[in-house]
Amino acid sequence: MRKKLAFTGHRPESLPFGENENDPRSICLREMLLTEITDRVKAGYDTFYTGCARGMDIVFGTQVLLVKKDSGISGLADLEGKRLGVQVATTGQAYAKKFADKYDYTMVVYSDLALLTTAVSAGAVDAAIQDSAPLFHYSEAHPDTTIGAVFDTGEHYGFMAMKDDANAARLMNAFNKALAQAKQDGTYDKLYKKWFGGLPTVAAEQ
Repeated sequence: MRKKLAFTGHRPESLPFGENENDPRSICLREMLLTEITDRVKAGYDTFYTGCARGMDIVFGTQVLLVKKDSGISGLADLEGKRLGVQVATTGQAYAKKFADKYDYTMVVYSDLALLTTAVSAGAVDAAIQDSAPLFHYSEAHPDTTIGAVFDTGEHYGFMAMKDDANAARLMNAFNKALAQAKQDGTYDKLYKKWFGGLPTVAAEQ
């Protein structure tokens, strides 16, 4: 049976450092949270549910390492002399490139997520790095794989629109209205369950 865990978090306004990620307290908290999640991965948890709204749970919209079960790989240091798959033009590729010389692994670039994950299952690469949500979902659907490590890249999910633009403002208003309706009528939970494998622990903020 797969081990699953759900977590949520405080909104920035309830924290003493607000949204200032450079505050030493924010840095310390993210390190503590990363340690906790890493410990849970090592304890066998391979499915994580989060609202990914404005809470501290969004810290975990980050990068993870997909590996074959029993591979013994629990971090980039274990990839010395091995092949690490990355998807082109992603945070994962940038993060892997940053440490490639230090840990002496070869990066293999794939054009899309499906090719990347399949490469791990097929043994074409020893590991793959990508966003946490799709790789946790893939490992749940493919029990021959698991999550070997979680990396704190400071990455966040969100929606972006042009600032001080009338058309962008109308678009965001329409988006917020549709999102509110989806939360109210249950569509949001239905879509979340379909694509992320469970119900959100925090409803998405508008």
